[in-house]
Amino acid sequence: MFKNSIKFSIVAVATLMITGCNKSSDSRQDNTPLQEVSQELKILVKSTREVDESFNKIPSPTQTANGSPLAQETKSCTNGGTMDFASDFNQTAIMESPNDFNITMRSKAIDCVEWGMIINGEIETIINMKNQKNIMTMTYLSDFNITDGATEYIIKKDSTIVSEDINETSSINISNMVIVTSKETYKSVDLKSIETEFSDGSSSSYSVSGKEIVNGKAFIVDESYDAKLTPINEDKDGNILKGAKAKYTNDQNHSITIESIERNEIQISVDIDGDGKSDQVEVISL
Repeated sequence: MFKNSIKFSIVAVATLMITGCNKSSDSRQDNTPLQEVSQELKILVKSTREVDESFNKIPSPTQTANGSPLAQETKSCTNGGTMDFASDFNQTAIMESPNDFNITMRSKAIDCVEWGMIINGEIETIINMKNQKNIMTMTYLSDFNITDGATEYIIKKDSTIVSEDINETSSINISNMVIVTSKETYKSVDLKSIETEFSDGSSSSYSVSGKEIVNGKAFIVDESYDAKLTPINEDKDGNILKGAKAKYTNDQNHSITIESIERNEIQISVDIDGDGKSDQVEVISL
């Protein structure tokens, strides 16, 4: 889920190019945010992949003989720092009601270093199993800081992701998050997406509804476009494959299309006057 939330921010940062989209296409040379976005996007994508790997490597709670985690425990991270865990896991209660139970877990990173990044912050995860449906709610209990060299990302306190299983591989995710970098403030509001994880580590996802806000500019998912026909497909290494396409409208009612025209190559098109033609086009290599 963490990877998915950052993925949303990648798309949102890309759409920053339309900050000056009220200009004509021949004045694009003056639209300096385009060059800045290209660089920021590359940095953000690189960090997305590394953060995802880091979370996979963060130590998990020790298992006791009967398979349940300890109530509280502190584990060392790979390259320094610690991760504190707490859980109310009760195996007996789960065995008695396997289709109706709740588990609350908390994890707190304290200068936890993985893959060269320093992680600080606390997350609460609540797993609710009811009628064989698994609903997971992740809430950031504090500002969650990720420092990657000179770049810092802050997931703000009270940000949430709610994930409900559709089947064994797919889930519905609803994101209400605020992510801050040195240049951008990104916010997702009731952003609903469908994500599928495959056994080989690859994934597929697309947005259904909701909006993203970048530096005060709102981008609303175009619900008239069937994004499930052109999902964002990523291989096991996080490379975005050719064929993905998503559509948005902004707070000026301009139409924005984001699509991967080649592996790790994204084209952003803006229709300013609503005639169905692109008035501004930018291609970014990730």
